[in-house]
Amino acid sequence: MDACPADPARTQAILVGVERYEAGSNWNLNGPVRDVLAFHTWLRGAGVPSGQIQMLVSPMDENLPLLAAAQVDGAPATSQSVRAALNALHGRKGDLLFIFWAGHGVVNEQQHRLFMADATINDKRNLALETLCQSLGSSYFAGFPRQIIVIDACANYQSFGFTFPSDELPSGDPLPHEQFIFLAARPGQVAKNLGQESRGLFSRELLRQLQNPGAPNATWPPDMRRLAERVQEVFAGLRAAGQAAQSPIYEWSRDWDGNKIELVPSPTGARASASAAQTWQLTFPQLAGLTDALVTCGKMSLSQGRDDLLSQIRFDISGAVSRRSDTKSDVMNIVRTACDFPGGLEELLRHVKYYEGQSAGWRRVETFVAERLPHVRVESEESSEALQ
Repeated sequence: MDACPADPARTQAILVGVERYEAGSNWNLNGPVRDVLAFHTWLRGAGVPSGQIQMLVSPMDENLPLLAAAQVDGAPATSQSVRAALNALHGRKGDLLFIFWAGHGVVNEQQHRLFMADATINDKRNLALETLCQSLGSSYFAGFPRQIIVIDACANYQSFGFTFPSDELPSGDPLPHEQFIFLAARPGQVAKNLGQESRGLFSRELLRQLQNPGAPNATWPPDMRRLAERVQEVFAGLRAAGQAAQSPIYEWSRDWDGNKIELVPSPTGARASASAAQTWQLTFPQLAGLTDALVTCGKMSLSQGRDDLLSQIRFDISGAVSRRSDTKSDVMNIVRTACDFPGGLEELLRHVKYYEGQSAGWRRVETFVAERLPHVRVESEESSEALQ
């Protein structure tokens, strides 16, 4: 599907790169500044005026010459500056708002927290991505109906012994804004930073696709869905080669033509069938039996395999899973969470089947489902597609 065209001259951008934190040198991260500068170069090359690109950077000392050489001005990436940059767009209008954020991040209390430069050990100043997207999708930013948000930050789970509030942002009534959100890693994963290159691996690969003459970026905005799927294919190869562990994911709330998209399907193209759109309440014997069968499958028996599989299913399901360190508990939580979503259990089993083929592990799962969960139907990929 072709995207509605936009004008680069009517595009606003905020680029955030946090390398140095008030929490101390142990938090320092060498890479976000180079990535911010690379996205700045890409935006300028696309025709976005320099005056419409806000730079928020807190560089390590060794990277200060990079900013000087690029001759770009930027405010520090503190909570005050982030708020000021966003507030500066209130009341403005444009065809597109582009936001890029690189720095440390974690998932805490089911929210993806992005740390700001003034975060300290005792006061971890952060902005919740969910809060940001809610604000951007409201009448407070009514003038930007199209938005692209790219986040290169870790999403590993962390808990703390005290409250962990995020910075609040103004928010108005919800509007049908079109938001494309592209994340470097799915919940529970760490986003790789390339030490020798001082770059984020995700940012590097996304920019390679954006700058590729053969990439689907002839229009503005670029075809982010196709670009994201290309990046996912690259990371699938990197994971297979043992060069990456993360799985970039994306969500598209609406397409550029105003059509509702629930959550973007995985690169395999798997979709939940119409007959499978219901939740399930399993008894404990059913839950335990299905768990025992699933752990005999290759993908489900390994932590990396479960990460790969979860990266392919809907973000609302994978993001809700409370991960565990031991295999059986982790698999049980994955199954229990999938059951809470319409069609979630079928989607999970369909992906396991896709990876397993007719392995002994899958035959055990298939037998258990047929005997103990006869109402749960796992359609083949061809059958699922035929129902759409």
